Amino acid sequence: MIKPKYNVLPSNGIQIRKKGFFKFNELYKDMKAWFDEHRYDFHEKEHTEKDKGHYKEMRIIWEGEREFDDYTKFFLKVEFFVEGLKKIDGRETGNIKMTFWAHIVLDYRKKWQTTAISKFLMYLYNNYIIKGDIVGPYEAKLKADAYALHDMAKEHLE
Repeated sequence: MIKPKYNVLPSNGIQIRKKGFFKFNELYKDMKAWFDEHRYDFHEKEHTEKDKGHYKEMRIIWEGEREFDDYTKFFLKVEFFVEGLKKIDGRETGNIKMTFWAHIVLDYRKKWQTTAISKFLMYLYNNYIIKGDIVGPYEAKLKADAYALHDMAKEHLE
């Protein structure tokens, strides 16, 4: 059954972990630019830094959304958690964990969610009329975007 929110990645997301040296500022800048290049509206939902003396901890949550058509919207979410971030000889080192999520929202303008009858019609539309599009090209496109962003981050951390 297709629900109004359709996950295209596992519900716990896909992760990247790295312990060691990396260029966090370049990673941050390039990933942020990726959202613009791929026409996603970018929102930094959270950016907290804690100074722990000799190192920092950071938590950053990004969300990107993009209208695919009048009925469908794509969402990407990235969460960064960095521990022990410090500079050694001009290079950054620490532990970073990044988690990526992606989902499709159907009827994002909520035109079909006003009455019981319209909700039933939306159910029929989603599960019988456009189901092939959702689990086919729509899912493939968003999954490709999610893995492109994931792969870019992975390259930066190698």
